[in-house]
Amino acid sequence: MYLNYEMLPVNRGRHFDVEERLVSGFVLARKMPGFVEAQVGKYLGSSTLYVAVRRWRDKASFEGWGKSPERQQYASARPPGLYSSDPKHWFLDEALDTRGDGQGNFVVSTEFTLSDPSRWEEFLAVRRDHDRVCVDFGGIVSLRHYRDTANPAKVRLLARSPSRFDYERLTAGSEIAAWRQRAPEGLFTIGDSQFFEVVREVSA
Repeated sequence: MYLNYEMLPVNRGRHFDVEERLVSGFVLARKMPGFVEAQVGKYLGSSTLYVAVRRWRDKASFEGWGKSPERQQYASARPPGLYSSDPKHWFLDEALDTRGDGQGNFVVSTEFTLSDPSRWEEFLAVRRDHDRVCVDFGGIVSLRHYRDTANPAKVRLLARSPSRFDYERLTAGSEIAAWRQRAPEGLFTIGDSQFFEVVREVSA
């Protein structure tokens, strides 16, 4: 899978306009080959920051949408004054997609930095072990790791769970503590985590 991850700084009073516009774009994209799903997320802790997450089957599908007349028309019709500054984009390849038994819309976005990108397979093995522990604990909706196409040392995890309480109960548990003890030191560093709630969602 191929991911377009976008952060959108929204002007005050334009929140619903942005949500409606993003969803209208998702609905157009859904008609294109290779579209998988897309979400609008509202950051918790910031009333003016949104995230748009778009999953495609592959890069070629995403680029096909980008070149389509529908996408060109959508882009040209953007109303003025929606954003306080230009949205930022990241493009990533899916590395791991782990599904749990939970349901919910709370998402934690965390960036990892590998100390040595050549240790990629070792990193994946460690993260698979992490995902197994989380799924066994219960409540997780999904754990998706994506590798940045512009910087192979960067990986973004999108961890979806029922609520912040459920997520923090997991991360504070003895099972994750035991996983941290056996994870190799120096393999990667963990950056800041950002929390958001999925408020709109469109699937193929």
